[in-house]
Amino acid sequence: MNSKKVIFIINLLQDVNILRPLIYMASQDLNHPTELIVTNGFCNRDTDQKWRNEISKIVADTKSLVFWVKDDFDGYKALEGKAGMVFAASESDLSAHAPTHNLFKMAPSGLVKVTLQHGFECVGFMQSKQHIIAHGENITFGADVVCGWSELEYLTSMAETQKNKLLITGPTSAIQVPKKAAMKHYGVICENLHSVRLSASGDLKVGFMEMFQNFCVQLNKRKARVVLRPHPGGQYVLKHNVEIPSNVELNNEPMYKVDLSQYAYGVSAPSSVLIDMILANIPVAVWSDDDGIMDIGNYRGLAQVSNVQDLLEFTQDASRNPGKYIERQHAFLKRSGLKTDPKFVYQQYRSLIESGTKVTSLPSLDTELAEHVERVMFVANDYIPTLQLSFIKPLEELFENGSVVSDLITEKYLKEMFPKSMSGALACQALQSKLEKFKPTIIVFCRYSGPNAVFIRLWAKQHNIPVIFHIDDDLLHVPISLGQAKFKAHNSPNRLKTVRYLLDNSDLVYCSTKPLADRFRFLGVQSPIHIADLYCSGELIVPAVNKAITKIGYMGFDHADDL
Repeated sequence: MNSKKVIFIINLLQDVNILRPLIYMASQDLNHPTELIVTNGFCNRDTDQKWRNEISKIVADTKSLVFWVKDDFDGYKALEGKAGMVFAASESDLSAHAPTHNLFKMAPSGLVKVTLQHGFECVGFMQSKQHIIAHGENITFGADVVCGWSELEYLTSMAETQKNKLLITGPTSAIQVPKKAAMKHYGVICENLHSVRLSASGDLKVGFMEMFQNFCVQLNKRKARVVLRPHPGGQYVLKHNVEIPSNVELNNEPMYKVDLSQYAYGVSAPSSVLIDMILANIPVAVWSDDDGIMDIGNYRGLAQVSNVQDLLEFTQDASRNPGKYIERQHAFLKRSGLKTDPKFVYQQYRSLIESGTKVTSLPSLDTELAEHVERVMFVANDYIPTLQLSFIKPLEELFENGSVVSDLITEKYLKEMFPKSMSGALACQALQSKLEKFKPTIIVFCRYSGPNAVFIRLWAKQHNIPVIFHIDDDLLHVPISLGQAKFKAHNSPNRLKTVRYLLDNSDLVYCSTKPLADRFRFLGVQSPIHIADLYCSGELIVPAVNKAITKIGYMGFDHADDL
């Protein structure tokens, strides 16, 4: 079991786009256990849960464990005692980056801390005049390694104390290629109106939107259309309910789902999306205000627009003569020193992760001997009769001779230890510690319908531990005849969701009877189903004798309908 982990802190919405390629690389290419720490700030920003859904897709593909942390203490506990690497896409001593910066300061010494340059113009790496006005200079990082997009000579804002941390990697976007889309014949305008570039030296947002609105009017006269793409984190036009003209198509997908090469041209105020569009080989123009207040010096050499006339002339010429703009943009890339070759970028990040997760110690003798012992982790709502009759009693002899050892996780334990949040970061960290300390060879969920089933299952997948779901009732359809209390408890949406998840995502569903197995097959259960030839066997207590006798038995506790 590899004790070295690769952990990713997600704080800003755009962090998902930046970290996503590395999560897939660490999990799928390098087969390392991956973990995501998602801050409360991220959840507050993700008002429509769009990005939470993206995280769910990443988790499904990479088997990553997720810790939803509500504060610094939760984050500290999620990192406590761990070794390997921890990545942040936005980390510095600025207040906006406080959650990641604080976690880096508290991270245990066994974790190599890595900060990524997250934009072409990026605080602490290369800043515009507006960045300096808003944030100052001499910005520092809590990281051990700082991944930059280019050589040090191009990173003009890097503090002297941080230069020895630099590793030249290039942007992660270079190794994240979207699927090709059908070609469209109109262009894309990108807004990043939330940026300090448009506010630190006065409000420049009005000028940009006036240009865009007037441009749409002119396009409409020709019955032409254009795409508007809001910044993934800023979302200015959506948050401020800006009226969108009828001939505008909104594209609000994550960048890794957008094929920019489909567009005839691209325009944006200074933003890293300009680099994305240049790499997609479409003509690009950078917007600046008419008065030249906004600093676009870092984009010198690109086509420039400031008003609707400029924009109309650029879009028409770019459609007729795209080659001259693309040639100009290639020259810009060469001057910028950006490392954008996918093979180079991939190898740099791969080598970094491999060096930070290298296991140097050999397995101990105790570990080797332990491989001959079956280690069973049972998961149940409580120490229920089904667990005792189906596993504890039948395996008693194996427990006694030491060929099988077991431990137990119960919903009751989670409720007692974490009454405020049984699915929170602290509860998940406790589960992870318990699992890694016990080192199970198999995990058995027995009639389980409580919290954290997904977390435990993903942990098992990371470590190639098989999972069995044992079930002796149709817990998806518990009838009211069992009593109001049981009916209400078993039919809560969360419990039904857990049962269905385990039925569909276990390595084996162990059913007590054939009718129950047939029932689950009818319901489309996706996991393999096994039925035991003999179930809940016991010793003969009193031999059967034919004699006249009458006996009535009644089991209480919510069985009034039976009586």
